[in-house]
Amino acid sequence: MKYILISMVVFVFVGCGTFCHIKDQTSKKSDASSISRSSLASRLDKIILSNKSTVGSLVALTVRDGKIGDVLYARNTGSRTFPASNLKLVTLYSAFSVLGSDYKFETILMTDGTQKKGHLSGNLYLKEIGDPTLSADDYDKLANDLAARGIRKIDGNLVLDDTSFDSIALCLGWMIDDEDKYFEAQISALTFSPNADFNAGAVIIDVSAARTGNSTTEITVLPRNNVVKMINRVVNGNTSAITVSRARGSNDIYVSGTVKAGDSIQELCSVWMPSLIVSDIFQSALKRHGIEVAGHAVVGQATPMQALMLVRRQSAPLESLVIPLMKLSNNTMAEIFLKSIGRKSLNQGSASAGIQATLGVLAMDGINSESLVQVDGSDLSRYNLIASRILTDILLAARKKPWFAAFYASLPVAGQPDRLIGGTLRNRMRGTAAEGKVIAKTGSLTGISSLSGYVTAADEYPLVFSILLNNLIISADQTEDTLAETLASCRCGF
Repeated sequence: MKYILISMVVFVFVGCGTFCHIKDQTSKKSDASSISRSSLASRLDKIILSNKSTVGSLVALTVRDGKIGDVLYARNTGSRTFPASNLKLVTLYSAFSVLGSDYKFETILMTDGTQKKGHLSGNLYLKEIGDPTLSADDYDKLANDLAARGIRKIDGNLVLDDTSFDSIALCLGWMIDDEDKYFEAQISALTFSPNADFNAGAVIIDVSAARTGNSTTEITVLPRNNVVKMINRVVNGNTSAITVSRARGSNDIYVSGTVKAGDSIQELCSVWMPSLIVSDIFQSALKRHGIEVAGHAVVGQATPMQALMLVRRQSAPLESLVIPLMKLSNNTMAEIFLKSIGRKSLNQGSASAGIQATLGVLAMDGINSESLVQVDGSDLSRYNLIASRILTDILLAARKKPWFAAFYASLPVAGQPDRLIGGTLRNRMRGTAAEGKVIAKTGSLTGISSLSGYVTAADEYPLVFSILLNNLIISADQTEDTLAETLASCRCGF
């Protein structure tokens, strides 16, 4: 519900003819230092050519008139570049187009047997269609709802159906070094979330040390399960700093470092095969609610077509889920959305089907995708390429859609401290002409930085822009911010 409320709040600022912005005290400052439409290009050139971060790097920048689409500035606008998380704009556009703003993920308990008194004479199927929001509490609620039907014993197996998506858990071009990181969690139709940010496929490692004495540190895994094995190499120290890693191909997680007495540290770590964790969590939930399973837990078997539904759970609608997807740049959600796009459009829950459907959406909307090479939904892969011109085409096309308010509200807002409003831009451009007026998606990988979105200029005129920076050796955040601040200071109306 938290994301629903936040999105409703942000929608208020979108209900006007141009792009709206959060009111702040920077408007006078932007008026005083405003830039004309005719001088905008020279100002942008000067910033790019004089900045240390862009020396020797590839700079692609496209600025468009937000009303009529005219190009106001173009540098390497058609060059294929690495987009980092700006690729999520493509995934977001496709998700709204194919799935719809009211799309909900479903999780269903089904059976191929019959119920007689407290016995279920058949298998119990847990069929999930990729819901990234399901927590341990949600699985407990499913078990509780099943018990409320009077079921006390399942004579068959507990079958965990993850076949809505293909078996490819990691995409092409993902870094093997990052497989244990929460932002590169495995993609599964049967998954779980450890927190309200919906970091699906990862667990929270909580390390704490007693306030007094020389007792050893305590490690807790959340959600609690019997699959993850902890190897504790943490010792008490004068400072608190830990390293968390997972052995490839297993759920053995190693924690090392020091924790100061009285301190508690939390880190996230991906798991190997999220469906195994779900199996354990749900079996424990069934036991808590007095339901016995006579058979075994079976992972990866499809639910029969004739199976009967017992319990159903739906997620919040897509227009709410895109808040953490875009504000917090949630990679796992992006990949789940991409496979869901493929499943709905082509009946194939795969990244390749999702990409095929996305290309079809772009073509239908008249967006030339010849300079787009896409292999995943989040841009963890180094194989993705896109031109900044395409991103501005997408941003402009989105303005004409009935779901634009939700699309716009999902993007980070410059300088706004609330992480579910400001998102990855909450600490950037504060106290400048861009604060509250730049609404854009960030992107960052080693050597890559990007920022694409919308600007309400000094005269309230709408602009669309895409900054893609490649081959960097130092941070370029300040360069991006200066470019965005320049756009916000422009008097670009006619």
